[in-house]
Amino acid sequence: VANVVWSATPELMADTRHPIPSWSWGKGLNVESRFTGTMDYSSLLSVPAAMEYLQRWRSEEDESSVDYCHRRVLESSRLLAEAWGTADQLLPEELVATQAMVRLPPELVVTDLPGQPGKGVRQTLRERYCVEAAIGNFGPEIGSWVRLSYAVYNTERDIARLKDAVLEILEMQQIYGV
Repeated sequence: VANVVWSATPELMADTRHPIPSWSWGKGLNVESRFTGTMDYSSLLSVPAAMEYLQRWRSEEDESSVDYCHRRVLESSRLLAEAWGTADQLLPEELVATQAMVRLPPELVVTDLPGQPGKGVRQTLRERYCVEAAIGNFGPEIGSWVRLSYAVYNTERDIARLKDAVLEILEMQQIYGV
């Protein structure tokens, strides 16, 4: 797949934005297009089939994908927050769609910066536990959080793996220090 963008004026090109937002949003089309996932538009060809699938998908309780994922992310965020001792900091349900921010245990040492992959808890979760999760330390006043996403393919077992992995990392930090 090849992409060509032409503009009648440099000013128009400077105001043109990439259709797929990335960490480089607002830095100009050239920089915004450098992220690998933004260079290949072929995945956009699957959008109509994906939309049809999600519109037709029904849970065992006959919920739409949106309703199912909303219910499951709320249940999962409560489960995690209760296990991690942060249930008092859950977001109000009306602020949650299919993603929820869940506070990590305050004792857990998290060096991960939001949106910046590094050698912290996120990498440990990925490499040791095969769990992909967006982790971020927002400073001492706000704390460290996981962005919990729920999709139709997620399972209770996925959430349990995340819960247990975080508790095990915390236990290892307490035993061996950080």
